[in-house]
Amino acid sequence: MIPIAGKYTLRNRNENNFLFFLGWFLSAIGLILINWISVPSFLNIFFGIGVNLILILIILRRYQNVELAVTISAIINTLTATVKYLFYHKEFISGLELSVKQSIALLSTKYPVGTKEYDVFKEIIDLSKDIYINYNYSLSVLVVIICTWIGIAVYNREESDHYKWFHYRTMNYFVYVLTIGLILTLIKPYKLIGLNILIACSGFFLIQGLSVFWFLFKTWLIQSKLLVVIAVLSLLLNPYLLVFTALFGLIDMWYDFRKLNLQEETHENNIN
Repeated sequence: MIPIAGKYTLRNRNENNFLFFLGWFLSAIGLILINWISVPSFLNIFFGIGVNLILILIILRRYQNVELAVTISAIINTLTATVKYLFYHKEFISGLELSVKQSIALLSTKYPVGTKEYDVFKEIIDLSKDIYINYNYSLSVLVVIICTWIGIAVYNREESDHYKWFHYRTMNYFVYVLTIGLILTLIKPYKLIGLNILIACSGFFLIQGLSVFWFLFKTWLIQSKLLVVIAVLSLLLNPYLLVFTALFGLIDMWYDFRKLNLQEETHENNIN
């Protein structure tokens, strides 16, 4: 949505910004009034996307600060997820359990109960249910962080200003948030909370790791679209590679792998 919103608000920004977002918010309000969407979906559309987009575009255009834009996006969606958990979690569980029952009923029509195939697919459904119940909100924040970074990278091509998204560096205080999450995982009553904090925070270090890789290998990646496709597929199909990239991003907080290259660029610019 960031590239789309940016595209339609680039020219005559003040007027187009107003019309674009006015239409977005009125559509969200209209959909909930006619009961086409639920309140949690309305919160996602109105705040998680609408308000989020406004703040991201303001930050990028006025301050050109990618780190702040990603952080604000994560905060808004964390608050939205918190409200949904506090007030609509029971409704969410009921809807999920209904979907699981329907899936199992459909499964039993294809495979007889008690067969190996039925047991395997039922186990997958039950596992997916547990993961979705326990980690749905933190996973949504994780996805938003990654999508915001990707959206800024695409949107960067539409603007005359360059936001240097591949220079992204996570704000230092997230290391403390990550540490708190690690500590909570060691305390049994708060283990689930700690794991959710780790999942959400991993998004920041994942995109930092991706930023470092792009910065170091951008010459090769720009010249070969095939390498980009292979890299993307590798990340999507190999979860261990995602974990490694996030750890690489975390290590970069201290070692700063881009520092030497940036110093060389600065030195060359000063000579010129």
